[in-house]
Amino acid sequence: MPHKLYSSRKKLKLIPVYYLIVILGGLIPLIFACLAGYIADINGCILNEAGVNPCQVGGVDIGDLLSMMFVSGWFMLITVPGALLVFVVLTYYTVHDIVFYRNNKDDDYDTWLSKIQTKR
Repeated sequence: MPHKLYSSRKKLKLIPVYYLIVILGGLIPLIFACLAGYIADINGCILNEAGVNPCQVGGVDIGDLLSMMFVSGWFMLITVPGALLVFVVLTYYTVHDIVFYRNNKDDDYDTWLSKIQTKR
């Protein structure tokens, strides 16, 4: 039985998009932390987790923002395992539904479901 995630063959084409969302969602804290470090390095600012240091960019102090972005890297302790779990579940559903659609020539979930219900 196919899952509602891929309730038709057309939705199977969205598989790369789903995987991209999961990967980006898991790595967004790392991206923010690296971006904060890069911005601080370019502007010659001090960036650490101990506290906020002043950082002038274009006459605006962005030290608070950089510090918050840098410390957000700790959220990877939650987002990476969560993304791995979602990745495994998504892979299970993907393999399951690809096998289902390969073995059944019906085009969608509703056709398959109505076929099962008429057999009863």
